[in-house]
Amino acid sequence: MEWIAITPEICLTASILINEHNVSPFDAYPIATALLRDRTILSTEHVYDKIKGIERVDPKDLIEKL
Repeated sequence: MEWIAITPEICLTASILINEHNVSPFDAYPIATALLRDRTILSTEHVYDKIKGIERVDPKDLIEKL
């Protein structure tokens, strides 16, 4: 796990996601961060599946691989 500070680029990308994909701000910031980093997000939330370019990893699947 890594702390990632919010940057102007993340804020701008999150704003675009809110407008274009109708996601909540609570989802837009993690999506924006993932898009600008490694394009992977660890979550059970299926809202991330509708964003092209994001790979959602379910924590349950990750545990099974360990």
